[in-house]
Formats: sequence, structure tokens, C-alpha cells
Amino acid sequence: MKFFNLLKKEMKELLTAQVIIEMVVVVLLLNVVGQIFSGVMSEALNTSEISVCDNDKTEYTEHIFNQLTEQGHTVNFIELESDDYSAEMERLEMKALLVIPEGFTESVMAGNPAEVEAISLMKSTSMFGNMSESVDEAVELIEQTVKNSVMKDKFSMSEDEIALVDDPVSVVDITVVNGKSAKVPAGTVAALTMMQGLLVPLVIFVLVLFAAQMIISAISTEKIDKTLETLLSAPVSRTAVLGAKMLAATLVALLNAVVYMIGMGGMMGGMFGGIASGVTNGAATSFEAISETTGAATAIAELGLVMSPTGYILLGLQMFLTIMIALACSMMLGVLANDQKSAQSLLMPIMFLTMIPFFISMYASIPELPLIPRTILYIIPFTHTFSATDNILFGNMGAYWGGLAYQVVFFIICMFLTVKLFTSDKLFTISLNFGQKAKAKKASKKSA
Repeated sequence: MKFFNLLKKEMKELLTAQVIIEMVVVVLLLNVVGQIFSGVMSEALNTSEISVCDNDKTEYTEHIFNQLTEQGHTVNFIELESDDYSAEMERLEMKALLVIPEGFTESVMAGNPAEVEAISLMKSTSMFGNMSESVDEAVELIEQTVKNSVMKDKFSMSEDEIALVDDPVSVVDITVVNGKSAKVPAGTVAALTMMQGLLVPLVIFVLVLFAAQMIISAISTEKIDKTLETLLSAPVSRTAVLGAKMLAATLVALLNAVVYMIGMGGMMGGMFGGIASGVTNGAATSFEAISETTGAATAIAELGLVMSPTGYILLGLQMFLTIMIALACSMMLGVLANDQKSAQSLLMPIMFLTMIPFFISMYASIPELPLIPRTILYIIPFTHTFSATDNILFGNMGAYWGGLAYQVVFFIICMFLTVKLFTSDKLFTISLNFGQKAKAKKASKKSA
């Protein structure tokens, strides 16, 4: 009963109104960001409208634009008032424009390289704010049309021969995973599984930092305010106090994990909704693979790259151990603080040990790194959780269980040291005050 009363007390202290408001704001904010992305991406990928300035005005260019119309695009013909493209783009309020210069048809008929001008207005460095997919597709179609006409008129090639030259080799993409194979490009599989591979490490990263900061702040505040000394002198075992603090922090951290997962899910849903909308409205070329996600999703399921309920349980187990390790280390770090400033700096070791495997796992496969950096990373207990998704999906269960066993041993050692610290009187005297000691020595030398 005393333990549950302690747990209730710790939960009240950690789960404040401010924390609850922050959770609600996180969910709302991430969903709003997702909706913003949805609109931006949908607009960026909506390539059904093409603005063209045709200064050549021949039957040949008219034939090209008729082909664009047959492809489902709306061609808007405009007239430029000057050669100042910057002023004209601002005046017409356009982001992209295709200019066919005078003499284009004459150059093609003479067998000389023809020139077109693809003008894009850049107003930001954002990923989707400067996309001009419509102009790129129009240029590709013009190149294809000119090539076909040259082959037909200059080399007397038939339609079948032209088609053979355009596509001389038929490539069948086959991706193999864990002894299973499916006819799908590896790039498509990587694109569709990338979000799953990024979302989990991001949640783990935020979760570890939140849990560590929360418990360091709580312990250091209680030590500085002398309430920790009062609590530990109460007729309750110190182990029960320690257990209540860790369990309360774990429950709050897991609650935050759920909140972040819901928020990130809403944001990703908004982003993919924008992509789907853009594809439906006519996006093509580099986004063709996205329009085939149904077949690719089936192939991914055949390859076993979909996380099963058992996989989620295994991933959750490693996430739980990661949180517990972070909390145990934070407990020991929290009692070293002398003031709030030092308490904030004590978070740095955990932050660096989390950031290093987090960023490396985003850009590289840790098992394929050279021996020395790979060994250093595996010594960090958080690395195994960042690698858990890949280990589970790709059947590297030996690496998963080895990492889990290492985390269990690491946690036991951390808990042993934490319990030993909390059950000794050093808890009230230990501190990290190298700066104060140096100042004290200088003061004593001056006084002497």
C-alpha cells in the first residue's frame, strides 16, 4: 500500500497540468503540420497545368502541344511583354514557364539541336516549394516528340523500330529479402519502408531524452530543495521510493511515446494524403512509383517487410529496456547536481549517447560499418534499439537477442549502482562540483 501511495505521489508530481497540455499541443501541432504538408505536396505534385509561351507558332509546335493535351495536361498559352523573365514571372504570378523560341521548328527540320527554355521561379529553399514537375515532363515529351520525328524523317524508321530504340531492354526488377523474392524495384521497397524506419528511431530518440530530462530534473530539484532527504528518512524503504520514482517516470514516458506516435501518424498520414492527391491529379515521371503503391505494398507483404504483432511486441520490449536504462542512469546523474544549471548540463552524456546512434542509423547500416566504429556503437546500449526494426524485419534475430541480452545486463548493472547509491548516505553528499573545488583551492592559496 505504501508503494502505491508513493507511486501516486510521483505520478502527480510528474504528470502535471503543464505536461498534459504539452501532450495535447504536440498531437494538435503535428496533425496541423501534416495538413499543411498535405496541401503543399498536393499543390506541388498537381502537374495537370502547363504554362507555355510559343514564340515559334508552327504546325509542328501545335502538334507537340496537342500531345501534351492528350496526356491529360491543360496547356495555357501566354504572351510575354518583355525578355525580363523575373518581372514577367512576378507579373503573371507563375512558378514555372516553358518558352519555345522562334526558329525551334526550323532547327529540328534542319537536323540541328533545338532549344527550349524552362523557367522556374525560386522563392525559398524548401523541398516542395520549388518543384516544377510540369515543366520537366513537358520538356521530356518535347524531346521524345522531336526524337521520334527525326528517326522517322531522317532515318526512315517505323513506329516499331522507334519503340525498340526507346526501350531496347525490358528490365524485370526482383528484390530478395530473407529467402523471399518479389517482382518490385528495391528503390520502391526502400521508399515505402523508409518512413517506418525513420519514425521508430525518432520516437525512441525523443522518448529517451524526455525520460532522462524528466527524472534528472525531478531528482535534482528534490535534492536541492532538501525534500529528497525528508522522503528517504520516512518509514518507507529506499528501494520502494526508488522503484516508485522509476515506475512513475516510465509510465509518463510511455504515455508520451503514445502521444508522439499518434501525432507522427497523423502527420505522416497528411503527407502521404497530399502525395496521393497529387498523383491522382496527374503527377508522373519521378512520382510514377508512388502511383503503384498498391502492387508494391503487396510485394512488401510477400517479402515479410511488414511488422507483425510479435514484431511490435519485440520492438516494444527493447524500447522499454531503453527507457529503463535511461532512467537508471538519470537517477545517478540527478543526485550529482548542486543547482538547476548543473542539472541541465548533466543531461548532455545521455543526449550524446542517444544522438550518435540515432543519426548514424539514419544514414548507414550499422552492421555493415567497419569493426572499430561498429564495436563502439554496439557498446552504447541505445544503439541496439535503433537497430531493432531492421533486425526484426530482415530476420536478424541473433543480433536482436544479442542486443536485448546486452541491454538486460547493462540495465542490471545500472540498477545495482543506483540502488547502492540510494541506499547509502553518500546520496546526500555526493556532487559534481569540480569548478567549486578549483575555486576553493585558489581561495585557500590566496588566503594563505
